[in-house]
Amino acid sequence: MEKTAVRYFFGFGYGLLIHVRSALFLCLAVCCMFSASADTEVDFTGIFASPVESQLFVDSTAEFVLDIPFTAPSEIFVNLPILPDTITFTGSHKESYVSNGPEAVIGTRYRFWLLIHAEGMLEIPPIRISYKGKDFFVPVKSVQVYRNPRLIQPELKVFFEDQIVPDENNTVHVSSGCTINYTVALLHAQRIISYSWELPENSLFTEIERSPFADGEQVLDGFSTEAQPLSVFSWMPLSEGEYRFPSCTVSAISYGGKRVTISIPELYLAVGASLNKSLQETEENFFFESAFDETGFSAEVTEEESAFSQEQILHVVELRCEERNSLPFSKAQKNRVLYEEEIGLYNKDSEPSYPLYIILLALSCVFLILFVLCFALRRLKRYVKFLFCCLAICSLACLYEGKQLYSKNAILLSDKIFSVPEHSAAHVQTVQIGKRVGIEKQAGDWFFIVSQDIQGWVPSSAVVVLNTCREEML
Repeated sequence: MEKTAVRYFFGFGYGLLIHVRSALFLCLAVCCMFSASADTEVDFTGIFASPVESQLFVDSTAEFVLDIPFTAPSEIFVNLPILPDTITFTGSHKESYVSNGPEAVIGTRYRFWLLIHAEGMLEIPPIRISYKGKDFFVPVKSVQVYRNPRLIQPELKVFFEDQIVPDENNTVHVSSGCTINYTVALLHAQRIISYSWELPENSLFTEIERSPFADGEQVLDGFSTEAQPLSVFSWMPLSEGEYRFPSCTVSAISYGGKRVTISIPELYLAVGASLNKSLQETEENFFFESAFDETGFSAEVTEEESAFSQEQILHVVELRCEERNSLPFSKAQKNRVLYEEEIGLYNKDSEPSYPLYIILLALSCVFLILFVLCFALRRLKRYVKFLFCCLAICSLACLYEGKQLYSKNAILLSDKIFSVPEHSAAHVQTVQIGKRVGIEKQAGDWFFIVSQDIQGWVPSSAVVVLNTCREEML
């Protein structure tokens, strides 16, 4: 019993000693804080309130912090100014803080939160601070407020070099023979899914540089106000007039997580006469003359330049004409395929069939008449669905065959494809003679041809246009 009482006495005394020691340390800290605040004069000239985040957004809450050193929270009274209608005060909090560093500073930290309703530069009037019966005005740092990133749509920007500026009609004016360099950049997007651009006509157009962001290899982590460059282009139109800027199309992921497809804004290029036009005409004449002399390139194909003779290519055209006037998988198609394999010419495309088109058209008319009759006669309504399916299949097949049949196609006699309809222009690529291509449009004596892996201009003398009529073709 005595041992228990002694143990309880010593335990109680030890606990009391710990509490007394803690109370002494607390009193010492409070005394130091008040003595520091009493002995140190507070300089309000270098104090300001600043936002916690460097970027603020509309309809979001922004936190601001104001640190006042060498003061106690009980000594500071804060009065916020009258705020504009675009800002709503949501709350505030006052607390003590100890700064980090070799010399610890004890002071008061005031936090307040504002709800922002409009974009633009956020400017708040100075805050009035009351300290020991005196009033001080503390400025608030200005900060830019942006639209909510989830609501911002990506957009393409065009930046010009050499201080070129479009006019009020979005038109860039240059002299004939001048080259303009410009950059296409993407704003307000996290990642690119696909990116493509079209080759302009009658121009020398080159993509000088492409960024990894344009190929989808780079993903932006956070919101950025800077436009990300995609490509740098060099463009020189070959003739005077007004051009529309080449179309650039981008499919990208916005900050809101949506996939959007955008294009560059409408821009135009007005090419005027050059001051030294006569000198340019002399140079152009030289290029045209050299293009047709003995050392230049001629669009006409000779037997020495080509692996196929012109007679062989014309025979291929004749066989394809016969194939057009025959049913599919007929003897004419087999003869054409065997002959092309024999001379080493490989064309995957077969010719559409004119007889098949006539048959499908006739069947569509028959099924249409039967469908109308069965629909009108109530006793035969059980055949309506069957006739409708037959009518739909024949009509779609007839439309497809007719589109293929009346599309303009040709066989190449030359292996040179030009970027512009000029003999002096550099060719885009070299292709196999005898290749079957589609003709999209015509400019004078030039055709713009398109295939699966090529596109460009060829002179009319370098192709043989396919037609269902052999006399018209030859």
